[in-house]
Amino acid sequence: MDAWTFFSLTDIMRDRNLLKDTLYVTIKEQLAMFLHTVGHRPKNRIVKIEFIRSGETISRYFSTILRAICAIKNQFVQQAGPDIHPEIALSPLYFPYFKNCIGLLDGTHIEAKVPVRIAARFRGRKGLTQNVMAAIKPDCRFTYVSASWEGSANDFTILKHALPLPLLFGLRVEIVLSCCVLHNYILTVDPHDPFLNDESSVREDDVNYYSQTRSQREHREESRQWVELRDNIAEEMWQNYSRHTRHSI
Repeated sequence: MDAWTFFSLTDIMRDRNLLKDTLYVTIKEQLAMFLHTVGHRPKNRIVKIEFIRSGETISRYFSTILRAICAIKNQFVQQAGPDIHPEIALSPLYFPYFKNCIGLLDGTHIEAKVPVRIAARFRGRKGLTQNVMAAIKPDCRFTYVSASWEGSANDFTILKHALPLPLLFGLRVEIVLSCCVLHNYILTVDPHDPFLNDESSVREDDVNYYSQTRSQREHREESRQWVELRDNIAEEMWQNYSRHTRHSI
């Protein structure tokens, strides 16, 4: 996030009356503390030193900013509409083969802190995690986010029960949602942001771990469906290629 994008976010918070400058802490500093915390995961005592604030002040404004960011989620996280996305419609590589594609769906595991009585459901190879399912459009903007599921849950279960659920560990869920909102906000204001366009930031071990949580039956069923869809698309592409080749001879 560059300076102009940061100041634009400050203006949104002020104009919508979600945040206010206080006697000692401006909106800019409030946002800076929050973004530094979610971006680098420093301990509270480290943020205290860096911003010369008390631990209570750091925690209080973190929660305030978190609620403010989540309050603008409907503006920046919107479900895909019925129209074909331009990146598909305008590309001969994708259209018409992927004309019905409304997004890309995948999941990941994010650290979670939960009550001891339900900890077993959230425990996996990487400790206690929540299973987050998200969908994005071809331009990498989030259109759907489902958090708070236990780490042992698989993608089929999450999709089957994709309804509003009571938050088991509120702040952790809101942090996930706020990061998705910030991601979409940055892409809206600065679509060429170098960090968001860095594909090397995706960790392969996270992808592999997520795929291991699915049961063998569900994995086989998903594989069969995707293989069938892939073969149908490949057949259509081959037929179009063959017709084009014959006409060009």
